[in-house]
Amino acid sequence: MSPLKGTSTRSKLHQLLATVSATLGCLLNGLVMGYTGPALPSLMNSTDDGGTNMFGEPMVINYQEGSWIAGLVSIGCLVGSVLAGPTMDRIGRRLTLMVVTSFSFTSGFVFMLTAKAQYSLFIGRLLNGVGLGFVMATASVYIIEISSVDMRGYLGCFIQFMWSIGVLVIFVLGSFLNWWQLVVAKLSFVIPFVLGMYISPETPRWLFQHGKEKEGRAALAWLHGHSSDISHEEFKQITHVRTSGKFSLRAARKPELYKPFLISIFMMFFRNMSGMAVVIAYSNTILLRSGIGFNPHLSSVLIGVVLFLSCLSATLVLARINRKTVLIISMIGMSVSFAVLGLYFHWKENSGFDVDSSMIPVNVYHWIPCTAIFTLLFVGNGGYGTLVWVVIAEILPEEIRSIGNSVIICVAYFLGFVSTKSFVDLSNVLGESGAFWLYSSVCLVGALFTVVCVPETKGKTLQEIERYFKNSEDSTKAEEI
Repeated sequence: MSPLKGTSTRSKLHQLLATVSATLGCLLNGLVMGYTGPALPSLMNSTDDGGTNMFGEPMVINYQEGSWIAGLVSIGCLVGSVLAGPTMDRIGRRLTLMVVTSFSFTSGFVFMLTAKAQYSLFIGRLLNGVGLGFVMATASVYIIEISSVDMRGYLGCFIQFMWSIGVLVIFVLGSFLNWWQLVVAKLSFVIPFVLGMYISPETPRWLFQHGKEKEGRAALAWLHGHSSDISHEEFKQITHVRTSGKFSLRAARKPELYKPFLISIFMMFFRNMSGMAVVIAYSNTILLRSGIGFNPHLSSVLIGVVLFLSCLSATLVLARINRKTVLIISMIGMSVSFAVLGLYFHWKENSGFDVDSSMIPVNVYHWIPCTAIFTLLFVGNGGYGTLVWVVIAEILPEEIRSIGNSVIICVAYFLGFVSTKSFVDLSNVLGESGAFWLYSSVCLVGALFTVVCVPETKGKTLQEIERYFKNSEDSTKAEEI
């Protein structure tokens, strides 16, 4: 029997259309996050297809400036995620995505496209990050509030799925476009995003919450069929507005509140400091500096394919294997991959070969950095990269879910900035090999943390998970619930 039985075909299609429209913003996120992979070599003119802006004027950045271009997105995302909450409560989820988010993306792209100096690139990437933060905070709320119970899990997968498509698209385009041409390509994706949100409805929950019952019923009819087909119980469920209790320091002392919150913070720390985002942001640069001697654009396209396939695999694994097992395997796999990558760069750094040296035996060694990076991204994105959001959503109790999520998103993207910005500095101080070994160590500690502190949540109700934290005597033990 299909798990989607109970929802009409028409309703499924309309919910799917609205979800795809909203998650076109997630596709834009993937385009923005993956941009630096193919763009930085072009901006640094290390691939002979850059060195100028769209006006034909000379424009080349250095390695340190490239780290700012990679890292400023995370700072912008932090700002966007903070602003998104009050914005979507005031003007609605739909307008937040259609107007505010699209404006942030568009203005950022325009700054980059018309750049005549590095500061315009910095401003553009910062504004792109603000748009990314709005999408992260708003799209998930929009999907939850428009979807029926039997569709919610499937539609929720589109957030990561569309992000992986965006990364794949920008890597494919980056194989034959230079840095400013890629900005034009990204700008073109804003149009279908705005059109999609224009034809999609506001969430019924927000409309009823703000006293717009007529519009709310119309939105319900569009999403779930004719209003006469909506049962009284379904109507009560959809229009019921849940309010979180006020957060206080006294409430923060409750073990069922502070334990899952602290676990969530540490999980986000290990996710963002594991180095996975660094590999995505600097993929082409890392491959160029590895001296493997073949087209890094092809490898970056394969990286996009790997991220896409890992996202699909995560969806299948989620229903069959315990969350905790996948998280542990993911961290161990990344640790081993970074260790291998560090060994390769250690050999290269001490062998006397230059990055551009033709003396490196490519046919013997070129598979090492590629295999390490592909394995790292597959197990990382398919495990910790995806499931950490699921586990955090499951363990955070309703009382602090709103404020907790806001804090966690801010922490996540602050750490994302630190991670991507510090890679160049770590490489200068420790060498690429030392930086990769440091990431390997962080992943290993993250695996140990998951073993000891993260509970298994698969197949458990939210009430059972909350009782586990309330009744557990030792918050450092990760027991089966």
